[in-house]
Amino acid sequence: MPSVPDAPTRPKANGRSYPRDSIAGTRIVAIASTVATEEPETAAKTVVAPTQVRARPTFSAPKSTGRGRDVDINLYDTALYNMSYLGNWALNSDYAPSRMERSAHASLVPCQLYRASDRWLYIMCNKEKFWPLLCKGLGLPELAHDRRFASFDLRRERRDELTEILDGALLKHPADYWIKRLGGKVPVAPVRTPREALIDGDLSDSGRIQTLSLGSGAEFRMQRSPIQAGGSKKSAPCPPSGADTRRYLSDAGFSKEENDDLERRGCI
Repeated sequence: MPSVPDAPTRPKANGRSYPRDSIAGTRIVAIASTVATEEPETAAKTVVAPTQVRARPTFSAPKSTGRGRDVDINLYDTALYNMSYLGNWALNSDYAPSRMERSAHASLVPCQLYRASDRWLYIMCNKEKFWPLLCKGLGLPELAHDRRFASFDLRRERRDELTEILDGALLKHPADYWIKRLGGKVPVAPVRTPREALIDGDLSDSGRIQTLSLGSGAEFRMQRSPIQAGGSKKSAPCPPSGADTRRYLSDAGFSKEENDDLERRGCI
């Protein structure tokens, strides 16, 4: 893309430069927090973990310098960064991250999938205060005082034993029963199929599902982009294949007669 005369430009890694105003800037704000938790004994007790990444519609730099900048994000670096505190544990100790059964948390227990009588639930006791509330809600108040499970460290050491106990209680009733009983007290949610998640009425009400009108008059529903920037244009369906071919050929110098001939021969 050629530079606009007298327009401030931004450097490009491939040697080219673009007008500052030709590409909308996006300010990436990474917020980190210090996390102290009950991680494995070999890990550092305090780590810095990314907790939120948000996009904002403007750079801070152009306001002060008049120059834009590139934001380079590649999938490999993003995947590594998403290891979060597990990556920091591995870098600073002999901790080796590995896949956990039932999508379990590496150190917080109970925090994994559990089986109700009809479907899976995810229960997340990510703070000690949730443990006695879970025991009470499951009708096992005495379990909260069992010295074998008195802390995250002890529950992690006996994860399999505890999973068997909790499964035994949860299997007595369907998921909806437990969600009503535990909801608002302990983090709990059902595991849904992709279709169940997509047809959830709350999803449409929140604006995450959009309906586009096609040229034929039919309607087409699709997910809205998760990236929201102030002033984003309203979504529109793509034009049919070849809808703009004649216009582009005309711009390239083809006459109407030539376009008609190409169309008649099935070339366009």
